[in-house]
Amino acid sequence: MNPPWKAGENNATLQDLSAGRIKLVRVTFPLGALAGGIPASLRAAHIGGSKPNKSWKMSKVWDAPADANVPGRSFFALLKGSDAGEGERLLVWAPIGDSVAGVVVPETAAVMSEAKYWCYIEKKPGTFQRSEIDTARPVPEGYFVTEGVAAGDKVVTTAAGQLLARESNSGAEAE
Repeated sequence: MNPPWKAGENNATLQDLSAGRIKLVRVTFPLGALAGGIPASLRAAHIGGSKPNKSWKMSKVWDAPADANVPGRSFFALLKGSDAGEGERLLVWAPIGDSVAGVVVPETAAVMSEAKYWCYIEKKPGTFQRSEIDTARPVPEGYFVTEGVAAGDKVVTTAAGQLLARESNSGAEAE
């Protein structure tokens, strides 16, 4: 379905694919996630933070046949210069729409309470304020948020659960 190489045995892209220097990635986005045509580029990263802050850009993207097991729109892409293993599942995202200002809140900073996600921001030394965050935009480093946390805020990344426990138990008697 219109791959980015020309027919012929001596094609450099095909040789790199067969030698394992380039990986062929099949990506399926959920129904309705991508409006319009083929994305100009995709980014991929390991799932689970085994290698944080490491992602790769894939700029050769083309249509793939639909996957009967996964509803959505499928694409093929070429992944160069990665340490992704054969058959490894990756987190992939596509840029859509206009750029949005925001910050990344590390996954370790997020706590859940009252069916919402929160993080703690240090307002002044020793004083912490809980701020609601939207986890709808996960990225390899955590969550991209546009509200609740500003650039330069000091976010608690360890022991956030202990702060939540203390705050939730604030009315209890002292031991």
